[in-house]
This record gives sequence, C-alpha cells and structure tokens, in this order.
Amino acid sequence: MNAIEKLENYIKAERQFSNCYEIILQILVIYNCRISEILKATHDNFNPDKFLCLHGAKGSAAVIIRDREILRAISKLPKNHPTLIFPFVTYYQVYHFIKTKYSHLLTGIKIKKNMKVTHAFRYSNVDKLKDENIIREVLHHRSMKSSKFYINKMKNSN
Repeated sequence: MNAIEKLENYIKAERQFSNCYEIILQILVIYNCRISEILKATHDNFNPDKFLCLHGAKGSAAVIIRDREILRAISKLPKNHPTLIFPFVTYYQVYHFIKTKYSHLLTGIKIKKNMKVTHAFRYSNVDKLKDENIIREVLHHRSMKSSKFYINKMKNSN
C-alpha cells in the first residue's frame, strides 16, 4: 500500500469514527444512558426500521432507541465486527470528542467533581424535576439513591 492509499484509508476511518461519535452524542443527549451502555450495543439488538435496545448497566433499566434519524445513521455504519455496533470506539475517545467539540453542552454542571459527559446530560435533562419517581424513569435508574443524588446536586448547583 502506498502513502496515498494509507492516507485515504486514514481519512475514511476518521470519517467513520466521527459519524460514530455524533451518533453516540445524540443518544447521550436524548436517552440519558451511559457511554458504556452505548458502546456495548450489538447488532443482535438492532432492528434498523424499529429500535436499538441498549442493556442497562449498574442495575439500570434497558433503553430502547426509537429515533428514526439515529437508527438510520447506525444503519449506514459499516459492520466491522460480528457483534458490536461501535467496536473500535472507546469511552475516552467519546469523552474527548464531546469535551473538545461540544464543551458548551456541558456548562450546566457547576460542580467540578461531576463534570462528566454522561452526568452533564442527565443533570440538564432532569434539572426542573422534583419527583424522584419521574427522575428514576427519565434516567432509567431503579435505585432510590440515584434520584436523590440528582435532586440534591441540582439544588446545590444553582
């Protein structure tokens, strides 16, 4: 392979990763799930016309992605792995991508300790909610502790 072919392959791979990052960002913003839940998405749990089912981590409920734009974008990704949809994407890469290109989306969190990509979207999506049951539903959490955590942090950050 000559230098031009290597460069073309590199550019193609970068474009694929960028598409993956954008899809993952959309899922994080809309569905309040964890990056790890998205990265473990499998082709077996994906029906391009209907849904993508993400298994919950840490005792969370499963998340069903039904957004047609997201499903269409996932359908266009190359199938580079027999089971995983995002096989070569790591947590760090997603975190770095969002922090460098979309840091303005993370400004809602004033508590530095929890200035994580996943937490920022969750906080902003439940910031006006006071009912712990609704917060648990929105965040797909089963734990009483988690909903209290989000309420307390939001009150303290204002």
